[in-house]
Amino acid sequence: MAFLEQTFFNIAYPLRLLYWFVFRPRTQSVKCLIEYDGKLLLVRSRYWRRYWTLPGGRIRIQTPFEESPVDAAKRELREVVGLTADPLVYLGIYDTGRHFLKDSVFCFYGKVDTAALSPHGVEILEARWFLKNALPYPQSPTIGNVLRLYTYFKSRSETAVRR
Repeated sequence: MAFLEQTFFNIAYPLRLLYWFVFRPRTQSVKCLIEYDGKLLLVRSRYWRRYWTLPGGRIRIQTPFEESPVDAAKRELREVVGLTADPLVYLGIYDTGRHFLKDSVFCFYGKVDTAALSPHGVEILEARWFLKNALPYPQSPTIGNVLRLYTYFKSRSETAVRR
């Protein structure tokens, strides 16, 4: 069954890229900066360039599956790597034009109390924890975007505490 799922996914992804190229849809997605014991969680997907990136995915915006960005982030963490992070802190949003999409990316930060991962085999090639100062390459530009939001958020939080 996993073979059929993987084969379908490998065929469907290029078709999805073609659809995006022709119609240039506007989408919304989430990315999660997840920390455990001073390490950050990164994943490599089985499709596209196999860059290291942060776990995340699309926000479901059609009824009956409509969800908020934070609900989408929790769902994606559960589906992609089998983790639950509660609470998730909203870091901010940025827009990107990758893969012919106009995508708004909602970014969240959370901590977990376990290092145990169960990556989704069809979609995720690998999931690992990395020290903040030793992130692997090649990596998606998403990592830099979210880390900048996190650094800004953290500096604002520390400034508020000092007042």
